[in-house]
Amino acid sequence: MKLKEVDANTERKQDCILDAITKIAANLMAALSLEAALPAALMEAGEAIAAHRVVLLKSIQAPDGGFLMSERGHAKRKWTVAESDALQVLGEIIGASIARARNTSELADAKRIVDNSTTVLFRIKAQPGMPLTYISENVSKWGYSQAQFLSSSTFYLDIVHPDDVLRVVAWFERLLTDLAVSFWLIFRVRFADGNYRWFENHISALHDHAGTLVAFEGMLFDITARKQAEEQVDLGNILFRTAMEKSPNGFLVVGADQRILTCNQRFLDMWKIPAETAKSELDKVLLEAVRMKLKDGQGFLARLEGLYAHPEQEIEDEIEFKDGRIFERHSAALPAPNQHNLGRTFFFRDITERKQDEAKMARLARTDALTGLANRITFLDRLGLALAASRRGDTPFAVHYVDLDNFKDVNDSLGHQTGDVLLKTVAQRMTSAVRENDLVSRFGGDEFAILQSDVTDPSTAGSLAAKIRTLLAEPYTIDGNVLRITATMGIALYAPEVENAAEILGQADRALYRAKEEGRDRYRFHSQELDAVVHERVSIAEDLRAGIDREELELYYQPQVTVASGEVVGVEALVRWNHPRLGQLSPGAFLSAAERTGVIVPLGAWVLDKACQQFRQWRDQGVEPPVISVNLSGSQLKLGRDFYQDVQKTLLKWGLEPQDLEFDVPEAVLSDAFGANPDVLQKLHTLGVRIAVDDFGAEFTSIGRLKAYQVKRLKIAPQLIKAMTFNPADAGTVRLMLHLASQLGIEIIAKSVETEEQQAFLLSTAEGANAQGFFYSKPLPAGQATDFLLHKKIESHTVTGEAQTLLVTPLKG
Repeated sequence: MKLKEVDANTERKQDCILDAITKIAANLMAALSLEAALPAALMEAGEAIAAHRVVLLKSIQAPDGGFLMSERGHAKRKWTVAESDALQVLGEIIGASIARARNTSELADAKRIVDNSTTVLFRIKAQPGMPLTYISENVSKWGYSQAQFLSSSTFYLDIVHPDDVLRVVAWFERLLTDLAVSFWLIFRVRFADGNYRWFENHISALHDHAGTLVAFEGMLFDITARKQAEEQVDLGNILFRTAMEKSPNGFLVVGADQRILTCNQRFLDMWKIPAETAKSELDKVLLEAVRMKLKDGQGFLARLEGLYAHPEQEIEDEIEFKDGRIFERHSAALPAPNQHNLGRTFFFRDITERKQDEAKMARLARTDALTGLANRITFLDRLGLALAASRRGDTPFAVHYVDLDNFKDVNDSLGHQTGDVLLKTVAQRMTSAVRENDLVSRFGGDEFAILQSDVTDPSTAGSLAAKIRTLLAEPYTIDGNVLRITATMGIALYAPEVENAAEILGQADRALYRAKEEGRDRYRFHSQELDAVVHERVSIAEDLRAGIDREELELYYQPQVTVASGEVVGVEALVRWNHPRLGQLSPGAFLSAAERTGVIVPLGAWVLDKACQQFRQWRDQGVEPPVISVNLSGSQLKLGRDFYQDVQKTLLKWGLEPQDLEFDVPEAVLSDAFGANPDVLQKLHTLGVRIAVDDFGAEFTSIGRLKAYQVKRLKIAPQLIKAMTFNPADAGTVRLMLHLASQLGIEIIAKSVETEEQQAFLLSTAEGANAQGFFYSKPLPAGQATDFLLHKKIESHTVTGEAQTLLVTPLKG
């Protein structure tokens, strides 16, 4: 074949191939699914080429989703340039088809997602009026067509809720001038059915290549369900807050970090907390502020710390305030749905009135309605407790059964109203006669009972009975009538063999019956032997009380001297009773009865006052001793603060300094007083009053107690002084005391020195010893004591059969 014919055939083949490829590419570009059309197109293309070159192409899908072509069925041959170009064009067309297909598929997927979503997409121009240029087709779910929005650039504003339109327009206008404005907004849109739904609008700005703002694209999210939920929460919060504020109870919520989360006004009012403090301060700061208001502030904080340490714990308790208020508290954990602890809730209810009512009811159930005294039930309960306490070692007690004599005559003659007034007055007088820890009770009618505590001696009970008998016998003036009434009493004392309260009350009842048989207006003990002893003591004590008022008492003064030099170092005041029938009585005849019956208290006050008065007179005369000593009893110390104040007043009254006065405290009393609350001796020492230990050696006194009160002087017990000259053991004890006192810097006084041998022993043992006793001077009345101090001389007197005269060194100054 000629060369020209061959070239023509080749061009013809190439044209056919290109036509086939063009047709195939056009079909591919128009195909809806590239994946479905591509294998057939490749096969067709291969056959078109092979028809002219007898080549069959096989299409193979590549791993990445593309397709490969390979030649099969023939031996290798050389491809022409035209064939290669044709295949290259075919490959590019297929690649473009694949890309277009993929983009089309992705757009289709995006369109499908948007159409199925409630989120509406839109675009508006960045120019005044903000015209709408695009909105997604799914806006049809609102009941409107896409065309309705695009036909009018402001249609979208027509369906915005009237209350939100101005806010939306203003927002768009600000966007044009200030891109710092928030790019989201919430408003309501009216659907075609007339209902409004809430949407949240999020937009982004679009700029051209020059950076000029040209449009805004945005998305509208339907948040109606969220807003409804929020409204439900808001409604719940409103209802909750309203319920809290209207509640009569205090409500408090504390977080896990113990910070106040919320509380109502009632809580603030109940705890008297400023609102601004509750909002800003930690819970523990507020608790510290209220702690001081509570009776048990520390216990309150401890219980609260326990709640914080155990978040799951619930508690119901009561909180008592110092001002009398009582709160009921309920606290429980505040768990989250996942059981995580969010904090704790507290409810407080003011139950003060309820508690007062309960207490009132309980009081009415246990008290006598007429007199307000305890009733029989209460008395028996207290008596049972006292009985159990005494069995455990507590102090004994006494029961007084009191019956008014001839009370029935008052009711019969003057009426029950007058009788009731009389009973109430009797109750008041009996209550005034007892101590705080005693109990007065009315059993009914004209029967009363008294539970007297701390009765270590029967005379104490007898003294109270005598006091009550005297008080009740005083006249009563009621409605113009002057009445007189007496009382008969029976007394029973605790004994270990008593089995129960009823038994000891029965003993008091039998004693009362015996007193009535003997003529009424008297008291009797359940034991006749006790009657005789107690009546004698009480008679002496009551006579002594009257003797104080009648000024039958007198103070004598005994000098205290230095053994070596005879210099006066002090004077001890000693009481004497000039009894109108028995003559002058020394303290031994009445002090014991006075101590047991309590008369020692007014007696001690009288002695203190008279001793200070005499010291003031001596000072005015320029002859006062260095110090005046006054004996102090345990009963006076039990008065506590009252006694301390009496000492202060007495010193002030007579213009004395505290160091002018010395109290002689028996060693046994010092032991009882040490560490007492209040420690009156410690207060007296702090005031400056001197403390001396009387009868030192008769009991046991530790050195610590001597140092605690900075004891100025030790007065050796008379029995040791009496025996020291013939008993080696007592002599050694006295020497040891003298040495101990010297080492501690404490003065020592030997009491009751009566013989020259005793004086010699003291001189041989310690030159600094002091003494008092008949060997130097007997107690002197005030006049003689003044003369002695003035003339510095003791009159001759007889000691152990011999006349002794002691010249005393003149006082310095």
